[in-house]
Amino acid sequence: MQTIADFDKPRNVIDQYKWLTDEAILKDLETKRHKFSILLCNLKHDVNIGNAVRTHAGFLGQDIILFGHRRFNRVPSVGTYAYSIIKHLKFVEEIEPVLAEYDEVIGCDLVPGVSESVWETRFDYDKTTLLCFGHEEDGLPESLVKRCHRLVHIPMFGVTKSFNVAVSAAIMMNEYVRGKYIAENPV
Repeated sequence: MQTIADFDKPRNVIDQYKWLTDEAILKDLETKRHKFSILLCNLKHDVNIGNAVRTHAGFLGQDIILFGHRRFNRVPSVGTYAYSIIKHLKFVEEIEPVLAEYDEVIGCDLVPGVSESVWETRFDYDKTTLLCFGHEEDGLPESLVKRCHRLVHIPMFGVTKSFNVAVSAAIMMNEYVRGKYIAENPV
């Protein structure tokens, strides 16, 4: 594998990737990625996008799909966007073909009587899964909620009614990966 020329370049990568080029890292990650992707729908705060990108890189998902945001401040992602596959969707018509690429589309939104707790949900790790997260104030658009195979919510115990979008994405990705490793390594 090819190494980077600038040995002083600070990078937020594990030791085995420290001196590899971004291209070499991406090539190595191709075979290791988990079968989930995330859709960030109409987020208005760049910090949420950047933090979700960084967390996604840490949990090694497939794609990050940004709907309604062409550019974002990459500082919160601490350079991890370089190891992520980021797709941008500008128009509503572009969403349906993307959703059709996944075996299961799961929305993260609290809909009383409909959504199940993330603690009770089970993922099928043989299926390609898209985890969908909505706008900071409005959640997922109704048209996307209708297209989801199921809805999952994160239980809350404090005074706020919802978590920050990046935190919600981190919790969902953690539950996906944690469940996969528990299933593969029973006690």
